[in-house]
Amino acid sequence: MSEYWDTSCVLKLYTTETDSERALELMELSPKPIILSALVRAELVYVFLRKEGDGQIRPGGSGPLLERFEADEASGKFRLVALGSEVLKRAEQVGRTCLRGERGILLRTLDGLHLATAVLCGCKTIVTTDERMRAGAKKIGLKVVP
Repeated sequence: MSEYWDTSCVLKLYTTETDSERALELMELSPKPIILSALVRAELVYVFLRKEGDGQIRPGGSGPLLERFEADEASGKFRLVALGSEVLKRAEQVGRTCLRGERGILLRTLDGLHLATAVLCGCKTIVTTDERMRAGAKKIGLKVVP
């Protein structure tokens, strides 16, 4: 069964983050391909450029990082799922489930789109370190790793 990864964990594969080693271990153990929303690519571009601007990665380093991600996708490690009308429709349902009630989870729009993609792809597990995403995933019945 495929796993869904959000940007918070994919990022750890390409830049030095707190849990980068753990993310690399999880990737090795994950069934392939790992399912990603096409949003991940756009989010990585923004984060890589921000880290480059902040001096966290060397000047010009964002391009090679994105190329590594693209090579991993081409090799079959990842399968990017397009953001289409079915994902948008499912995201509305995810939002209704997560945001309603006195224990509503304040998901952001992109979180809802990620969760909707995971559900539509039949993933039972999501790999994320984002607390809101973790809470939302649990509320809609997904197992959360780590």
